[in-house]
Amino acid sequence: DGSPSAKDQKDLIPTLDSVRIDSTEITLSYAFGNLARTKTTETISIRRSTLRFVANTRAIDPKTRAVKSYDEVGYCSIYPK
Repeated sequence: DGSPSAKDQKDLIPTLDSVRIDSTEITLSYAFGNLARTKTTETISIRRSTLRFVANTRAIDPKTRAVKSYDEVGYCSIYPK
């Protein structure tokens, strides 16, 4: 029926690769197998002083085997309690 097998679904679960927290920035990176049977890596960095974030997604194009990279930037919101 085209849906992923149980093994394929297990490979789709993200694994946390690294976390770095220092006085200026918080960064985390995780990877997972995607439906194209290649690896996708997400890295998110948040600048503590400005709450600006950069989210980077990297994946291998299954046809060309080239690495595609996409960046998203923005600001985190703070909601009052």
